[in-house]
Amino acid sequence: AACLIVAGSSQDGIFLEDGSCNGKPAYTRAVRYGRAEGGNPPASLYSPARRNSWLIGTEPCRSNGWVEVRSMAERAELLQAGSSGPWQEFNGSAWSRSDAIRALTHCGASTGCVYIFGSRYQPHTHGLYMPTDLECSGVPVYEHMQDKHMQQADGGRPASEASDEGGLYLYSPTGRESWMVGREVCKPSGWLELHSGASLLEGIGGVWREHVPGG
Repeated sequence: AACLIVAGSSQDGIFLEDGSCNGKPAYTRAVRYGRAEGGNPPASLYSPARRNSWLIGTEPCRSNGWVEVRSMAERAELLQAGSSGPWQEFNGSAWSRSDAIRALTHCGASTGCVYIFGSRYQPHTHGLYMPTDLECSGVPVYEHMQDKHMQQADGGRPASEASDEGGLYLYSPTGRESWMVGREVCKPSGWLELHSGASLLEGIGGVWREHVPGG
């Protein structure tokens, strides 16, 4: 699924393509920078009916929300590349123009993104994983984006330094036909594991196992 980053607003985060509105794709916020995702449903980025714009709000397909940009783009990934107008943000009483807001393509179907959820005992592994430049015996490694960006948003050290203490990664351990979520890249130790000999994330399938505390 395609995904992109929205930055420079009160609604920053990583949005993952999830459904459609008025013939155009809609994107659900999978990771919110600086704070936990709150509310039900989560925020979405979509193109409202009868408005040549893209909007961030909690009622997909409707014309009310917090952040909006005028654009006829068919997909949100094309917003910054095309002739999009200035972004506007609602401050609680009025709309104001902002030149700081950006929608940046982060990955698409060709590079792969995966969202992990449903763990009973290891919920800290939930979230969006995106490709890195790392490999384990030629197999790509994916990094947990919420772990990375929450460190930065909370005023901590850059993720490149914080990862020395252990970020979260999805990878295929060296010498083992499986995929695992853990902190030590390429090593057969972690919290979630799925046995599969697939060399690409798109090819894995089966039942995940999770580490049970005290088990």
